[in-house]
Formats: sequence, C-alpha cells, structure tokens
Amino acid sequence: GGSVTAANVGPYALAAGDTLIVDTDAISPTTATFTATAATRATTPDGPFDLANNDTLTVKINQGAVQTITFVTGDFSNIDAATAAEVADKINDVIVGAKASVNGAKVQIISDRLGTGSYVEVTGGTSNTALQFSTAEIQGTGNVSDVKAVTVAEVKTVVEAAVTGVTVTNVSGAARITRNTTGTGATVQVDASSSADDELGFDNAVHAGSAGGVVDTLQITGKTDGTYAHQFKSRVE
Repeated sequence: GGSVTAANVGPYALAAGDTLIVDTDAISPTTATFTATAATRATTPDGPFDLANNDTLTVKINQGAVQTITFVTGDFSNIDAATAAEVADKINDVIVGAKASVNGAKVQIISDRLGTGSYVEVTGGTSNTALQFSTAEIQGTGNVSDVKAVTVAEVKTVVEAAVTGVTVTNVSGAARITRNTTGTGATVQVDASSSADDELGFDNAVHAGSAGGVVDTLQITGKTDGTYAHQFKSRVE
C-alpha cells in the first residue's frame, strides 16, 4: 500500500492536543491526538501560612534528585503570615524543572514536563507542617511520556490505536505510515489540517500503492498419468 515518511527524525517537539489526521483510501480521515498533562501538587490549606525562619521544603521533580527550598524571614513581609504569592515566588527562585503558581489562595507546584513522564513529589521539610503538601508522588497523564520529545515508538502507538489499517515504522529515525492493503487504491494521506504534520515533516500529498505486476510462468505437464512423471527434472539456463 501507499506510504508516507516524515522528513524529520524523532524525537518530535509537539504540544498537548496536537493531531495527525490520516486519510486512508480517500474515504474518511481519522484523527490521532497526542495528549499530555503536567503533574501538579497543591497545598492543602489556603494561605497565608505560618512559617518560620530557615524552614525548608524538599521536592523531587520528574523523579530526579531532591531539591531543597529554604524560606528565610527576608523573603516575606511577615513570615508568620506568608502569602501564597510570596511562597510561590521563593519556590520559583530555587526549583528546577517545575514552577510554582497561585491557584486561589493555594500554592501549586507544576512540572515543566507534560505527559506520563511528568512527576511531582514533595518529600518533606519543616515548612510542610504549615503548607501541607501531600507527600505522595503524583504523575502526569497522556499517551506520551514527554510531549516535547515524542519518540517514533510513541507515534506508532498513538497513530495505530486511532487509525485502522495502517502500520507505523521507524525508518532511520523517522516515522513512516504505510497502508496495510495493496494496489493503487490503497492510499494514505496526512491531512493538511493536522497540527503535528509540520513538526514530524509529513507532506500532505496522496500516496498510493502500486499495481501488481505480471509474473512470467512456465508450466510442464507429465505425458502419462500416475507417479512416473514425478521423476521429471528440468533445468533452465
């Protein structure tokens, strides 16, 4: 069947919600969507928070090394009543791979990674008595590990799950989509309305399979019935 090969090699920097819309046999386009959300952990109570000088918060992002944020009196107008915005600002001064923001009057820590490889884990620290972050690891969601680094294997999983009758293969690091049936009517096309076609480097042309060719044959028939003719041997030079 027809096939189309990406001009770019993986991994591919996509965005959550990006699509590949694949049309097979010029009948009906089917959408494969790349989904991804970031791991997020928020304080249990609303601010302000009763902190103390040199209180700490320890955090792991994306299952990396423990990072320590130390709060000191000079970080706040009143450390005994630290606002959510002040706490978030201090976290952002130190943390790597994530950011803190204010949601209502809560502080939330959000991984910079979107996908199933996104994790936030508050492991402890003296400030957590007041902040009350859950210490359970939380994971992002989606059908890729990191939407900014989507592998060909992940493209295969996402596209084949959505689009019937195609196979995705890895060709020298690039994704190739092939129609599973044969003949000139077995076509595949990545629609121009896709949002991930540019990142992968797919063109938007219709790619058709080829017609089967005629194969020359030679038939030899035994002169008599029975097994005698089974002993016949031929050689073509």
